[in-house]
Amino acid sequence: MNTIQTLEECKDLISKVYLIDDLASRNRETKYVFARHTYCGLLRNLTKLSSARIGESINRDHATILHSCKV
Repeated sequence: MNTIQTLEECKDLISKVYLIDDLASRNRETKYVFARHTYCGLLRNLTKLSSARIGESINRDHATILHSCKV
């Protein structure tokens, strides 16, 4: 399976579960933040993608992804 397809499918799934429109938005509402934390945690634990690659998919940098995984 292609990595880009996997990332898009994962983003779509998380967006549906948390009832949000765009996972990569700059919105700081709780449901958006939890959705991004879930997305980052799942990809970090279930794939071999780097933090930088995960961050690129939602317009964040690698440090944000590492922080998200700690939370």
